[in-house]
Amino acid sequence: MFGGFKVLCLPFMRVPFFILLLIVFNFSSHSQTRGGTLEGKVIKIVDGDTYDLLTSTKTVYRIRMNGIDAPEKGQAYGQKAKDYLGKLCMNQTIRIQWYSKDRNGRYIADGYLKDGHSLSMEMIKAGFAWHFKKYSKDEVLDKAEIKAREEKLGLWADANPEAPWDKRARRK
Repeated sequence: MFGGFKVLCLPFMRVPFFILLLIVFNFSSHSQTRGGTLEGKVIKIVDGDTYDLLTSTKTVYRIRMNGIDAPEKGQAYGQKAKDYLGKLCMNQTIRIQWYSKDRNGRYIADGYLKDGHSLSMEMIKAGFAWHFKKYSKDEVLDKAEIKAREEKLGLWADANPEAPWDKRARRK
């Protein structure tokens, strides 16, 4: 009886194992394709860390810059950060590497100008954004923020600039 059970189960077990392999490979290939690259023209600056990208397929993607947090609208340096980001990339064709979407449906991405410069890095170097350490462990961004602070660039000219996450927490 046990031998008969084995014979009956073996063919049955091969099918689920084969299906399991397909599922595993499907999920692993899906996770490898999570995120991706896009190229397009920046058509709108929302604020100092968010912009809209129009691709060749006429699709507009809202991009939230990875690794930084810029002053909020109505906050000191909020308009200057927005203006500086516009100066860097408005109407420019850029490439993005996106990683995920946030709860608002924005693509979290690193953006790169045609010359290869990182938009996030440029915002931090100019003193118009914080390195968003809660979500980024990038040591290069961290060092760039320290340098901008030491040189009192942009928002670091203020004696005690308010971080955008503190302002958002107060609003709640």
